[in-house]
Amino acid sequence: MIIIFVYQNNEPKKLLCLWWYLLVSHNYKDMTDQELKGIEDRCNAATGGPWTSFIEGRNHESGDSFIMTGIAAGEDIYSKNRGTDFYLTGTTNADNDFIAHARQDIPRLLDAVRQLQQQIETIKNNCG
Repeated sequence: MIIIFVYQNNEPKKLLCLWWYLLVSHNYKDMTDQELKGIEDRCNAATGGPWTSFIEGRNHESGDSFIMTGIAAGEDIYSKNRGTDFYLTGTTNADNDFIAHARQDIPRLLDAVRQLQQQIETIKNNCG
């Protein structure tokens, strides 16, 4: 793909409109507010975070691999904040890590998507 940047009287609006037309307008598929709300609701309904993956042989020496809930990084694992431990069967270490990280990652991704949607809406409005 070749992108040509055109300036006229150093007007950045023209550059944003060109960017919108070339890169976004033909491929952009907006997630609806309802879709984002559904993801957020499922995340909020899950056990509170943070979640941490503990893999036998990597994080501890005996017992099973599991996901610990409610303990922040550096906090004593025997803290009263500790929630339920999740023991999963049939998962790989990578699956456990992914599931544990999802509890923290999904809210951040939702925020990023909403911010980008606002920026795209601003660009669309300015490009007429």
